[in-house]
Amino acid sequence: MKKQKKFKVITLLRFMTSLAVILIFSFTVRAQAGSETGSRITAKIEAHPVAKLTNEEFRAVSIAAGRVLKHTAQAMEALVDEKKDEALKHIDKGLTLLRIIENAVPHRKIEAEIKSGDITYKDEDEVSQRLVPVFDELDDIEIINPVVQAKKEKKASVTDTLVVTLAGIDYTAMKLDTSLARRLLERAKKNINKGKLGDSISDLRTIQVNGVIFEFDEVDLPLERAADNLKLAERELKQNNNPAGSRAALSAASNALREYEKLTVDHHKEVRDLNREIDKLSKTISLEMSMTEKEKAVSKISGWWSRVVKWFKK
Repeated sequence: MKKQKKFKVITLLRFMTSLAVILIFSFTVRAQAGSETGSRITAKIEAHPVAKLTNEEFRAVSIAAGRVLKHTAQAMEALVDEKKDEALKHIDKGLTLLRIIENAVPHRKIEAEIKSGDITYKDEDEVSQRLVPVFDELDDIEIINPVVQAKKEKKASVTDTLVVTLAGIDYTAMKLDTSLARRLLERAKKNINKGKLGDSISDLRTIQVNGVIFEFDEVDLPLERAADNLKLAERELKQNNNPAGSRAALSAASNALREYEKLTVDHHKEVRDLNREIDKLSKTISLEMSMTEKEKAVSKISGWWSRVVKWFKK
């Protein structure tokens, strides 16, 4: 009898031990499963623009960026002729323009949050836009061509990937790295003051080769043609007093926008409305226009150019 009781007690203890092991194992599996179905770590980054540029402000910034490249090329030419003072003058103008750009371009607030369990990291930063679109008001010889030539010389040993067109290069967006440009202009200035003209030329060429980015996009190609022709229409009317040339350029811009309208989903209605405005104004442009009418037309075309430019992919 005692043996039977002892056996039952041992059996019960073994059962309880086994049950405990099973329960512990079951709990461990559930805990692992729970940790696998939930995230061990999460990260959230949000960017909020502090402000936005108006069309005219955007246009002014992009023209300033083009002027930086103009003075870069002129400084290089001066250094080749060993005209140090002239080179320094152009470098200082470039640095002034870059300070203007950096002051004008809106900053973005970046909010970051990273969590794992009960540990949380949070941070906020304000960063400025580093890449600024370049639009040169058709001063291709002064601005685009030196950049294209520098890039072609750099790539000559590998392959010629740039297609030269009437506009200088077949691209849809041209952007200047303002941060890199500022550092290199400052270094070029120091090298001139040290008498290292060759190093200074190298610094300036690096701006053209590495500080300028050409972007290509099939959808944006019609926009490039539209922007170029709108700027041409403005110039023909404002500077050359050539209404016929202005109307022809507006017609080309309108055709390019109709092509873009078929490709875009983001600006479909805006493009159609703009086309109507262009066609309407084009009918009124003539030699008989008064000075006031001419100025209003030029202002409208300039505003359209700014609008089209902002449709380029950023």
